[in-house]
Amino acid sequence: MAMTTYQVNMAKSSEAALRAQRERLEEEAEGKIGAARTEFGLEVEAAKKAREEANALYAKEHRGRKAIHNKLVLGVLVPGVVFCPDTGARLGQGGGFYDRFLARHPQALAVGLAFDAQCSPGAAALAQPHDRGMHALVSESAIRWFGRPGKGDHAAPCEADGA
Repeated sequence: MAMTTYQVNMAKSSEAALRAQRERLEEEAEGKIGAARTEFGLEVEAAKKAREEANALYAKEHRGRKAIHNKLVLGVLVPGVVFCPDTGARLGQGGGFYDRFLARHPQALAVGLAFDAQCSPGAAALAQPHDRGMHALVSESAIRWFGRPGKGDHAAPCEADGA
């Protein structure tokens, strides 16, 4: 069955209209995608700039002076990977930040915070000489005391007076 000239012309115009509509929608979508990329890029750049400004401000404020006077630190809550519930030995993540901080502040009460699953008697065997022990260990099931500030090593046992 042959198409009439009218039907052929209608089909061509419908096809052309659909093609034009598709092109218009594709251009609109590309514009929206481009705008979203630009907006997201600007947000990322703004966040980077804010972080850089905050870091520069912090460095400027703390340049050439200590942030905390040694005598003002009375206690430190110390996280860790694993603790020995018998001796107070602590293993951190390997950076040594808390060990160095505790060495500079021997008067500070060092309190380890842990879940029961982080308490293992084998942790004492893994501790290195530079690892600082805790005066106390707090977990969800117990509070354990191991020593007092200023009485030698952080993991030193308590004296007989029970203080």
